[in-house]
Amino acid sequence: MRPHLPYLSLSAGVTTLALLAVGGTVFAAPPRAEEIANPEITASEVTAHLKYLASPDLSGRGSGTAGNDQTAEYLAERFSAAGLKPAGENGTYFQSFKVFTGIKPGPGNALLLKQGKQVSKPAFQTAFKPLVFSSNGAATGPLFFAGYGISKPDLGHDDYKGVNVKGKVVVVLRHTPDNDPNGKLAPFASLLRKTMTAREKGAAGVLLVTGPLSEKPEDLGDWRGASDATDAGIPAATVKASFIEKLLAPTQKTVRDVQVMIAHGQNQSFPIPNATATLKVDLARQQAPTRNVIGMLEGSDPRLKDEYVVVGAHYDHLGMGGEHSLAESREPSIHFGADDNASGTTGVLELAQYFAANRSWIGRSILFMGYSGEEIGLLGSAHWTKQPTVPLPKVVAMLNMDMIGRLRNDSLFVVGAKSSPAWDEILADAGKSSTLKPKLDTSAPFGGSDQQSFYIKEIPVLFFFTGIHTDYHRPTDTWDKINVEGEVRILKYVADVLSGVSKHASRPAFVKLPDAVPSQSSRFRVFLGTIPDYGENVEGVALSGVRTGGPAEKAGVRAGDILVEIAGRKIRNVQEYTEILGDLRPNVPVKLVVLRKQDRLTLSITPAARAE
Repeated sequence: MRPHLPYLSLSAGVTTLALLAVGGTVFAAPPRAEEIANPEITASEVTAHLKYLASPDLSGRGSGTAGNDQTAEYLAERFSAAGLKPAGENGTYFQSFKVFTGIKPGPGNALLLKQGKQVSKPAFQTAFKPLVFSSNGAATGPLFFAGYGISKPDLGHDDYKGVNVKGKVVVVLRHTPDNDPNGKLAPFASLLRKTMTAREKGAAGVLLVTGPLSEKPEDLGDWRGASDATDAGIPAATVKASFIEKLLAPTQKTVRDVQVMIAHGQNQSFPIPNATATLKVDLARQQAPTRNVIGMLEGSDPRLKDEYVVVGAHYDHLGMGGEHSLAESREPSIHFGADDNASGTTGVLELAQYFAANRSWIGRSILFMGYSGEEIGLLGSAHWTKQPTVPLPKVVAMLNMDMIGRLRNDSLFVVGAKSSPAWDEILADAGKSSTLKPKLDTSAPFGGSDQQSFYIKEIPVLFFFTGIHTDYHRPTDTWDKINVEGEVRILKYVADVLSGVSKHASRPAFVKLPDAVPSQSSRFRVFLGTIPDYGENVEGVALSGVRTGGPAEKAGVRAGDILVEIAGRKIRNVQEYTEILGDLRPNVPVKLVVLRKQDRLTLSITPAARAE
């Protein structure tokens, strides 16, 4: 269990947070009180917050880490210093929930290979390694070599054609026969896809091996990209090729020979003579607590103060990297996340202090929020909207700031500008005193950030954003690259928007917008318009919503449904769902099975083609 830092009290608005050592982790002091005491929005204060939030001391603020926890304490302390009321759980500024933090091996991992009287026991983690999505448990059976483990007869390749692997442990080659990462079989080369295919063919377990002619050198993989919900349904592991070479000796073939023959169109699926395997997997998927941070500033209008406007930003980032990192190196490295999203978090702190000193400028009450878990599925904001700390029907709007630190050419993107007719007037009024050039995005505000969690609850939203850049999700997203003066201008503009919506005479009406057709990617030809709920740990894919006018909505799929089968194939988790989407064809109806409360429903859905 990770160390929990106690909340630090404040006296006369002066911080008592000093150099701390907790559980062996040393944290540098945040800005001095006098550096961040000005109620105005200033460049010096923006810089001070950014330098601390994006400092090495917080180690990238990964959800569930000590640095993330320390960041939450910092936000709560600043809310308290500004005079905000605690609006979390049990009279605190915090709302806790758990996130997946990694894989820890248990003592029961083992691989036993037998062939006649010969017995091999590859060493755990040096000669074999369970895959991150492996099921726990044991798989025992005869060994069967199944080529590359790809079954795509429509593309002219089927390693399972005419063979029966039910109850067997299959050995499959990694990568593809043509070694082309952009080839026709490339979408079916993932380890998860090969494991899913083996499971669907009835295999008891899977051993994956890297041949000498493969596109990449032999490795056993790592667990850095693990996902809490991922479980492929059967034990699966990588194994060193040398152990498979020994087992192939009676066939007078080597792994290299098999690769060459498959490359020349010869099927190489066969039982390995007199060989059996027992694969035991024992992996613990670890969780740790993390927290949303919530402070409330009461509105000044007695008629409106019982309603709320949410102003939020996610304070978590990627920590030391992981599956969402875009860094060239896969070695752990601090991802500072200055723009993503220390910039937005800084904005929440500055706006909280600004309006706390000028409460007469707001009519409705304001909830200032810092979310954790955004980078791993909008978890914090989704958790709050499902378990709100104020009545959700009283929330009239949500303003989100994510990546507002790289202003260029005075261009600020404002997403969700048509989610309420009230935005036209409010944004126009805010623009009168600003030299910014807001680019109003009129599409549905899905994807990418926390406004989605509120929009699917039918709450009008605005998402302020200065655009993607080459440092996005890389260790090079550092505080010195922030356009501080530009962020100050953005925050003053957002302040005017916030004041406007808080004083708007009537509650902003919600508009459900038609969703744009997603563009083509290298992987998918189709889209269904489903919105997965990454915070739900179920077998299948829980949905937080569906996109307006999309195939799922037309098919009758609803928020709260759990997808469990599509096109006759079982869905265990989001990752498998994503793999199966790659097999669907535009405008060809398939059956979709969902669980809706106690009912199992079969619907017909027609995947739509992605726009070119």
